[in-house]
Amino acid sequence: MMFLFLWHIITSILSFILLRELSGSFKPLYRKSTLILNLLLTITVTLFFIFTALHASEPDTPEGITAQMNLNLVIAAIVFPRTLVILMHYAGKLFRLRKGGYARHLSVAGLMLYMLILIIMMYGHFIGRFRFTVEEVAITVPELHEDLEGLRIVHISDLHLGSFHNNYRKLLRMTLMINNLRPDLIVDTGDLITLGHREFGNTDTILAEMVATHGKYAVLGNHDIGTYLPDPDSHDIEETIREVSERVRRSGYRLLENSTEIVNIGNATLALTGAETRGRHPVIVHPDITTAVKGSENADLRILLTHDPNHWEVIIREYKDIEITVAGHTHGMQFGIRAFGFRWSPSVYSYPRWNGLYKEGGMYLYVNRGAGVLGIPVRIGMPPEITMITLRKEE
Repeated sequence: MMFLFLWHIITSILSFILLRELSGSFKPLYRKSTLILNLLLTITVTLFFIFTALHASEPDTPEGITAQMNLNLVIAAIVFPRTLVILMHYAGKLFRLRKGGYARHLSVAGLMLYMLILIIMMYGHFIGRFRFTVEEVAITVPELHEDLEGLRIVHISDLHLGSFHNNYRKLLRMTLMINNLRPDLIVDTGDLITLGHREFGNTDTILAEMVATHGKYAVLGNHDIGTYLPDPDSHDIEETIREVSERVRRSGYRLLENSTEIVNIGNATLALTGAETRGRHPVIVHPDITTAVKGSENADLRILLTHDPNHWEVIIREYKDIEITVAGHTHGMQFGIRAFGFRWSPSVYSYPRWNGLYKEGGMYLYVNRGAGVLGIPVRIGMPPEITMITLRKEE
């Protein structure tokens, strides 16, 4: 963090010098306002560095998670674009070395880019990350049992509950949206937390408010087992898993720990298999589900809950008896384009199947782009998702 703070100090000084030079031709009021705004932004970034340092000893608490994410935000929204302005301004001075002065158009363009980035980041933070979107998906299954026709499954993923600190009403609103869909089942494909179990705070009481006719089921994602703690070697990973698992169960979920649960719906049997995901990017550990699927052989329909969609890519496609797999993990990189039927996100370079419904042969994969945020608390073009899956019999 010392390097980042030093970067902030250097860019603050250079931006002040730059603005004094650039605003020399402004009216006195505009010049003063520009310099005051720059000072306020500098103070804001400094305060976030202080808040983060104060919570450095408790990184897995809601307060610690929030402080670090907000610091990441102001670096991305203020320090980084400031750096671009400085580079463009002094590049302009270099181009005009013989004549003196600077390339005004280049400096102004840098300032406009700065403001654009700041506005977009603020939108993504205050609005974009809380615009919960219900994606309605119909999955047609050949010879679907008549008692499973029309079954409504709500799929959520990647809550990263620490990202809702000070915004628990938003999480409650998401819960009410889910309940208004009147789901028969709710499935959660992991990453309820980012670092450690203390991050839950009181959110398990909100998650407990989610209601489904035939129950709620969840699996653990790779963040749920504590491997992203600053010093994972000093923590008991199995203890972290036990604590997280207990909080998930306390929220009313049945936790599928590389195992299968049979859900009886009328005269139909639905097999829900859960696969726990471990490791950390880029080395994600996918379990062998041979044991996990035991007990699902005679079910009328088999659904697999896994966290990483690449698990389906490298392993699950070989299990032809699993009709539907649901996953999360990608977040849609929290940035991308969704317009006029076109979808793109940088996620595509790591995850061939990064969001939406995919079909291969008679098997389906649905990838949810998550409800929470990770790293930088923004969503731009990739709103948080609640998936409403409805089962239909193929005609």
